[in-house]
Amino acid sequence: MKQEPTVAWYRKYGWAIPFALGALLGLFGLGVIFMGTDPNDFESSTLVSWEAFTSASPEIAQYLNRVERLLGTITFGFGAWSAAVAYVYLKKGDRAAWRAMWLLPIVLAMAAIVFIVEEAVGLGSFYVGALILALIGQGLSYPSI
Repeated sequence: MKQEPTVAWYRKYGWAIPFALGALLGLFGLGVIFMGTDPNDFESSTLVSWEAFTSASPEIAQYLNRVERLLGTITFGFGAWSAAVAYVYLKKGDRAAWRAMWLLPIVLAMAAIVFIVEEAVGLGSFYVGALILALIGQGLSYPSI
């Protein structure tokens, strides 16, 4: 009778962190797809109300709304990909999936850098926190095979 090798609990369940981050990114992207440009975010970034901007430049406002929805679509797709890879392959301890999941902390780091450089410190801090969680997830889900 061959005995299964014991796997540390953190290696067994480490996939849950990248899965959760991917699922949250996907849900965030889905929200942006359906809601479009957030008037409060636009006003806090530009000091101009969305309504005033829309009435002054309706074509540009429509363009920005389309770009925002496109970014939501990309965010949804990346989040869904991350969650699916983590759930299906990383959960099994697949080494190729673990390598592929490095894309998650890389993208989160790039987003953090962009927001911090653009002086959106609140969003930058959020992405730094997500990056730290992604790195912890990478460490905990390292395949033991």
